[in-house]
Amino acid sequence: MLGRDFFIINRWQKLFALFLAGLIWLAVRSGIALAPAQGEIGHDIRQFDHVPLAVLNWVSNETRFRLEPTQVSLVLRGDPSVLENVRADQLEVFVNLIENPPGKGTRPIHVYVPAGTELVSVRPREVLVDRLPTSDATGHRN
Repeated sequence: MLGRDFFIINRWQKLFALFLAGLIWLAVRSGIALAPAQGEIGHDIRQFDHVPLAVLNWVSNETRFRLEPTQVSLVLRGDPSVLENVRADQLEVFVNLIENPPGKGTRPIHVYVPAGTELVSVRPREVLVDRLPTSDATGHRN
């Protein structure tokens, strides 16, 4: 008796609910299939190679440093019309030596990118900083 009542009582509401559930399932499934594979619609990726690395240090600091490597590679994402106008000299890539000046060791690389873009990756992520004797003229001075 219970099974028979399940199919007879309110059968039109149950059929309508089943029909609506099928429509919702189809809408969600087609929305997932139409979603872009990576990033947002209208966004592109651009790579910048051999971007020079700057050193952030106090002006009064006479210490010289050697960086290894002296250039980095960046990958930016953004609107294609914005990315095509970005120049390598607009990218601010630096190592901060103001906080805890190193003798020798690695430091993280900091990157500021133009508005309308976002940083995807920077390679390498760290740079080797080595303090040079004051008589060596090949280092970077700030």
